[in-house]
Amino acid sequence: MITFVVILCLLPSSLALQELTDDTFASFITKPGKFCIMFYSPSCGTCQAALPVFRRVSQLIEEDSTVDINLSQIDVSEHAASGDRYDVWNYPTMVIDGSDFPYQQ
Repeated sequence: MITFVVILCLLPSSLALQELTDDTFASFITKPGKFCIMFYSPSCGTCQAALPVFRRVSQLIEEDSTVDINLSQIDVSEHAASGDRYDVWNYPTMVIDGSDFPYQQ
């Protein structure tokens, strides 16, 4: 059995998991603080396995007031333009604080 551990930046603040759209994507990534976005497709089996874990991590982080990171997810089968901005072509893809991929407006 393989265990995945996600370690995120620990700084004070509050957060909530959001489902992004092409319309809300730009405002989300320009908010102050760090962010983590999971780009997924509902037809991807690996994505379906990862989404509950990502949502649980979000719940745990939300309960911990010492963590400052905004988590979100976006269905790229419905909102492909947002994935294109980060040149995302494989799913699932996690972008943390935009440093993994250059954002293209």
